[in-house]
Order: sequence, then structure tokens, then C-alpha cells
Amino acid sequence: MKSKFTINPIVVLLFLVFFSCQKSFSQSPQCPQVESILVAACSPTTNTEGYNEMVRFRVGSNAINVSAINVTWATVANAWQGLIQNSTTQAKVATLNAAIDLAGGCGNLIEPTNGVLPANASVILVTSYLMNTTSNSFGALNENTYIIFQNNPDETDGHFGNYNATPALRTLIMSFGGGCNDTVTYQRASLSNAMGDTVLFTTAGVPTYVNYGCSAPTQPFSVDAGPATLAPCAGTTINLAGTAQGQQSVSWTAASGTFSNSTNLSSTYTVPANAAGQVITLTLTATNTCGATITDTITLTVGNSVTPTFNLPTTLCNGATAPALPPTSTNGITGTWSPTAISNTANGTYVFTPATGQCATAFTLSVIVGTTTTPTFNLPTAICSGTTAPALPTTSTNGITGTWSPAVINNTTNGSYTFTPTAGQCSVPFTLNVVISNSITPIFTIANTICSGSTAPSLPTTSNNGLTGTWSPAVISNTANGAYVFTPTAGQCGVPFTLNVTVTTTVAPTFAISNNFCNGSVVPVLPTTSNNGITGTWSPTAINNTTNGNYIFTPTTGQCASTFTLNVTVSPIATPTFNISNTLCSGTTAPLLPATSANGITGTWSPAIISNTTDGSYVFTPNAGQCSSSFTLNVTVTNSISPTFTITDTFCNGTTAPVLPATSNNGIIGTWSPSVISNTTSGAYLFTPNAGQCGENFTLNVTVTPTETPDFATTLTICNGQTVPALATTSPNGITGSWSPSSIDNTANGTYVFTPNAGQCAISLTLQVMLSTFEIDFDQKCVEGEFIVTALPLNDSFDPNTANYLWKNSQGITVGTNEETLNITDLMNVTTITFPATYTVTVSNTAGCSTTENVIIYGAFCTIPKGISPNNDNSNDSFDLTGLGVDDIKIYNRYGTEVFHQRNYTNQWKGQTDKGDELPTATYFYVIKKNTGESVTGWVYINR
Repeated sequence: MKSKFTINPIVVLLFLVFFSCQKSFSQSPQCPQVESILVAACSPTTNTEGYNEMVRFRVGSNAINVSAINVTWATVANAWQGLIQNSTTQAKVATLNAAIDLAGGCGNLIEPTNGVLPANASVILVTSYLMNTTSNSFGALNENTYIIFQNNPDETDGHFGNYNATPALRTLIMSFGGGCNDTVTYQRASLSNAMGDTVLFTTAGVPTYVNYGCSAPTQPFSVDAGPATLAPCAGTTINLAGTAQGQQSVSWTAASGTFSNSTNLSSTYTVPANAAGQVITLTLTATNTCGATITDTITLTVGNSVTPTFNLPTTLCNGATAPALPPTSTNGITGTWSPTAISNTANGTYVFTPATGQCATAFTLSVIVGTTTTPTFNLPTAICSGTTAPALPTTSTNGITGTWSPAVINNTTNGSYTFTPTAGQCSVPFTLNVVISNSITPIFTIANTICSGSTAPSLPTTSNNGLTGTWSPAVISNTANGAYVFTPTAGQCGVPFTLNVTVTTTVAPTFAISNNFCNGSVVPVLPTTSNNGITGTWSPTAINNTTNGNYIFTPTTGQCASTFTLNVTVSPIATPTFNISNTLCSGTTAPLLPATSANGITGTWSPAIISNTTDGSYVFTPNAGQCSSSFTLNVTVTNSISPTFTITDTFCNGTTAPVLPATSNNGIIGTWSPSVISNTTSGAYLFTPNAGQCGENFTLNVTVTPTETPDFATTLTICNGQTVPALATTSPNGITGSWSPSSIDNTANGTYVFTPNAGQCAISLTLQVMLSTFEIDFDQKCVEGEFIVTALPLNDSFDPNTANYLWKNSQGITVGTNEETLNITDLMNVTTITFPATYTVTVSNTAGCSTTENVIIYGAFCTIPKGISPNNDNSNDSFDLTGLGVDDIKIYNRYGTEVFHQRNYTNQWKGQTDKGDELPTATYFYVIKKNTGESVTGWVYINR
């Protein structure tokens, strides 16, 4: 059973969007705007409607006071009676809020504080404080809404005109003070004539007529899934179109089946295919912004789907009579066809749609209309007499079945054979005419004997008497005997033919003929019969004794013999060559005379040994059989030469050494070892002349003199402005030279280079001159209760470990020596010091340089005073923390209020506030943060 209910809303997202889209206020952006009127309010009795009507309006951008509100009701006889807020209205609001909470709302109704309605507030105006709290529900309200009550104790008639069939306009005028008012008008004939009639107004004042039932003029929270019951078939899909108001989200659910979009009011639902006979509940749940939910359901009673069946053909012959399409299937399903009749000329699809309420599925009939076809066969129309005739097939190559008459082909007599198609195939008969022919033997003219390796004849594909066909094998072998079968192509009535081929072995001719000769020598005659008896001819017919050549012997035909080639090489007469020098230096070792020339000719020499003292001729005679001539070597013996050079053999260490020349002054070319003169070490260098010059070796002895360094000092520290020494032009170790710059500048650091005069084997030297300067920084602080001043080097300008110190007071009296520190506390113990006090320190170094700086001491107190008396008598006038390293100080009065704050504090506080006002006599409290990170707290007393 369908359960359906409506509860008044919390203000859901839709409601928020509605409000945000209203007009700008008719008078100005600051003025309020009427948004809706509950015209026909529900009441516990018919005569108390005037207590329960409501108006909803929105405050503008400025707050308003309810005392400024004045209303002219649509029923002008009802006077405006002002507003009331008391314990009665407070109790009404509490009751309404309890109902809102119970409904799941997260907003509350609020009465204005001090009569003020805040800017942009949503406000409900009730026509009487005597309203019935149960008659018109506020539901699950989800935003805080202000509520005000007319001070109406007795006007029970309605303040608005309810439905009347006679058209009439009704107008509500609201004034809000400050020149702001709003007027809205509606047509009473447009109402629904039911309790709960409500009018909504756009920002332009255009009315919309709705009825949410007995609800306050806020948007209701409701959901409607659709029809209470449906009866779909199993496996079908139904369309869902739910409605809802005041929801933030919706959701469709069911125990089985699927939704196309379960979070949308519009969705489809597919019934499970196996759900026939089942009852399925579809639930639509709406959720508002407070998380409250309401539901509505649809009950499905699922029937079983049936597929219609028909006795209809799926094929037709073109032009044949088509069957009528029946309106009732063979299993009793009624319905309609589309198209309504079968075409007998074209293929088509015909859809049967069952009439509604039968739980039957649609049925589709596909009809193929065939054209008239002639059967085709792969059968010969001619066969040879006596050969096997082909069987007549009962199915054509294009798929037509049927029978033949006669049923078998006769292989001896011409005949006609008729194929009759089986009925229902849209096909015509076919006749095969067969002709019987006599057999023919093929004739060929082909040699049946060949020599091994010779070119075999080709096998022709057409016989002498015109039969075509193929051979197996297709090519005659020229190496082995074989049988070759010719098979005629079908349809010629030719019989096979066999060719038997004999292959005879080929013999190679042999000859005893030399194939190497010397140029011009006598050559043999070429014989016409080989050693193994094969006759034939040569080409060329005679050997040429001057040129290499190939001579081919071709056997006479009919001998199955192969050709023979004689390759003749004619060698030229060669002259022996030798790699032997034909000049010798007198007394050097003479080369041996080789028994084989460089080009491979062997022989003997006469004389057999070369003399190394006397010119001579030596003859080489080749051994016999080498096609070679004799050779004579003429040798000349030359006297030896000593090379001469002009090279410096003494120079300074590190200077540029001379290059060793590859040619001597007297023209002898050779190489040096070592090849380069060292400029750091003495040594001997050997020149070896290249072969063939009769030059002697030469040795150069080189002496390298060590380089000296001038023994001047390389660094010098001077005081700024003091007299500096002159730069000497001769070093203590006797090296003379010059300086650049030539004199020392006594006001700046500098670099000075000494360059030795030429010819001294000495190197240059650099002198670094540094100017001694002083920069002093002072550190003042308390150390273990004593005030210490320390002179520190600024930028490491002096070494505090080697420096001397001299401290003096402002009278020039020495108060400290040889210490970088000055203990002011010690001085205060032996003498009176008036602050600020000035001291000087003179710092000097081991070079005799010095500088003097002043330091001012403003105070030397290492304990925090417990009190001050700021009366300008120069005694305890300030809270003096000089020397304590105070990074930050805050001073508070006894109430904990900060009265003074100072960073980098010394003695600035003299009992005044940050504004300079004088603080009274009292105890004050301080918080000190030192530059060491330490925090100190305590008190100090001001005594005026």
C-alpha cells in the first residue's frame, strides 16, 4: 500500500536558491521585500483564521526596528494593531521550535532583540499572538528565521481575501520607516479554493499561486514517487518521474533491478528478467540540508513476458503470393504488424507489437524475397569415347537441388540430360548436351639419345599432330637415362605418350704438351688426336711464342667427348734487380752480394765479394731456366767527412735552449740524441749523419749554469706615514738590477718587483709591503658583577695577543696598562667617577705602530636598582641598567597593565608611561630580556 505524506521543510538548497534570486527591493537596495503570504491559513475552528495568517518578508541591507512597521491589510476593514513581544509570544516560539527540532530541523524561530531585525534577515509576521502552534507547521526549518506577532487579541476574520470565483485583486501594503515600503497584489480567483493557499512574489512583485497544505509560508519538504502501483512485465524498463520539494538530494532504491540514474528524480527502472510473479517496492527518498529524510513508494506487481509465435515463411520467390500477417499469434498474443503486409518483390522486416497488458515481447519476422535462378554446373559438354563419364550432381554449384533425367551420362553415345529443381527454390530447369569423341595418339620428333652434359632437347607442349598437354618430368635430364610421359589436356581425346631417353657418358681428351715457355723460344705443334684417341681441331691452330694464350681443342661430333683448353704462359726475359748501394765510404763494411735478386732470380757473382777500399765492377750470372739476363754492379768508394756546427754550449738554467739543427754547417744531414737540449741540466748530445753521406758522428757537450734568486726580504710591514727605507739596486748576494716601482709608498699597501740585469743567471723577486692600520671597537658589559670595558680589534686590524694597551681618563691620567680590558668597577672603588665618563686607549703593535680612540661610559651598574626618585637631582633619576645588555624591557603597574616598553634599553625610564605621562609613587613590575637570551623579572619602586 502506498504511503505518502508531506511535512513542512527545513529550508533546503532549493529554498536558498529561491531566496537568493529575488528582486532588488522596489524602493532601494536597503528596503525590505515581501516574499510570500499564507492567505488561507488552517485554524482549529472556522472562525479563528484571523489569528493564524502569515506574511514572510526579507529585511534589506540595513537593520530595521519593528516599531517602524505599519501594515495595510488586504482586507482593509482589519486595522493594523501594532506588534507585541511578551511571555506569551516567547512560549509560542518555544513550542514552535520544539516542533521544528522534532521534525529534524536545524534552524530556529527567533524574536528580535530590543526590537531590531538584522539586515538581510528572513522574517515571519503572524496576524496574532493568539496563533495556534499546531495548525500551520514550520516543519524541518533549516535556517534561523525571525518571527513577530501582531497585537491582535480579537480580530478573528481573515486579513486577506480567500478564493472567490469572481475575479478581484487584493493588495497588501507594508511600511518599514525611513521612506521604505513594499506593495504586493494578487488575484483571489487564481487561488485553489483550499486551506493552505499561498502566494509567492518575485522581486518584480509577480505572484505565483501554490498550496503546500497547512504549512507556514516557507517552502515545504515533500516527496512523491509517482503512481502507487504498476504492473510491468519481467525484463521490461519503466520510466520514473518523481517530484520533491525542499530536498538537497534524492535517491531511488529497490531490492532488485537497476536504475539508470538513482540520484535523479527522473530515471528508468529495469525489472529483473527472473522477477515474474514477484512484488517489488521502489522507494524514493528525499534528504534536506539538515539530514532529515522522507520517502514515498511505488509497488510493482511483475508479470511473465511471453514471445509471440507464428507459422510464417521467411523466404518467398519473387512475384509469388505472400501470406497475410495474422493479428493473433499461434500462442494467443494479439497485436499489430508494421508494415501490415509482406512484400513479394523485396526483402523486408515485419515487427509484431503485442497489444498492451499482455506481458508479451515484440516479434520480428525477416522475409527474404529471392529472384528466379538458373542452376549452374561444372560438367563437360564433350567426353572421349569409353572414358569414365562424370556423375550428375543433385545440387548445382549455386546451391539448387533437384534430379536428372537420364540420371547417368552414356560414355559411348551423344545425349541430352535435363536437371529439374526441387520445388520451392525459385529456380528453372537446366539441360546438359554431351558429345562423345574418338581417342588420338600424339606424335613427336625428339632425339632419344644424348651425350652426358650436353644440351638436352626441350619437350614441346604441342605434338606434331596438334595435341596440347604436359610432360612429366617436364625437362629432359642430360646426366641420367629417363622416361618422359606426355599427358594430353582434357577434352582432346588424346592418349598418353612415353619418350625413353638414353644418356651416354662424356670423355675428356688428354694431351702431353708443355704450357710454359720463354719469350721467343721454340714451341711444340698442337696434335689433332688426343692421347686417349679423340680426334678434333684446335683454335688457334698454333702456339704463339711471344704472348700468353688459351688454345681450345673441340672433338669431332659423335664422340661424346668434351672440349679441352690449353692455357699457355709465355714468360718475358727478366733483368735481375738488387737493393745494393753502389757507393761506399772508405773503410766501412761492404754489403754482401746476394745469390737471389730482389725479383727472385738465382745465380752467381764474379767477383763474389765487394772491396771497401777500391772501386770495382761485379757481374751476376742467372742460373739456367729462369728466362733472365745477366747484371753488372759498379761500386764507387768515397772518403769520410766530419760535420761542423755553430751552437752555444753554455747558458743559464731555465733560459731558452738553442735548437739542434738537422744539417751541419758543411751540409751533412742527420739526427741528434737527445733531440732537444735541456735548459736545466748539463749534458752530451750526439749527432749521427744519415747513411750514404760518409759523414762522421759529432758530440756537443752543454753546460747549464744554475739560476740565483736575489736574497732581498719578500715582505715588509710599515706604519702609516712613517719614513721607509730606499730600495737597494744590489742584493746581499751580489745580484744587480732595478725595482718597479722604484720607491716605497708609505701610505698604502703595495707590490714591488726587482728585475736582475741581463747576464747574471738570476730571477726576479717580488716584495709585498703591508701598511699597519688599527680599528678599535669597544665592548661594555657586566662580568660577574663588575663593569668591564674591552678594546677589540675591528675587522682583525691588529693581533690582541701581541698588542700593547695604555688606558687614560679624561684628565690624561693613566688608569690601565698592558691589558685590553679596563675594570670600571675597580676604578669606582678608588675614585669618584661622574657619568658619562670618557676614557682613551692607545693600542700599539710590535712594529711600533699605534692608534688612540675614546670610549664614553654612561653608567657602570651591574645590579638592578630596587627604586628610583625621578626629581631631577641627578641622583637615581632613572632606572639605570647601562651595561646589563638589556635587549627588551616591559614595565607593568600592580594591575598587570603595561605602562612602558623599550627595546635596546639602557636608562630611558624615569617613571613615565609610553605616552610620556608621569606615573605616581608605587611599586611597578618589570620583565627584562637580555641580549644573552636570559629573562629577568622583578620589581622597582618609584618614590617622588
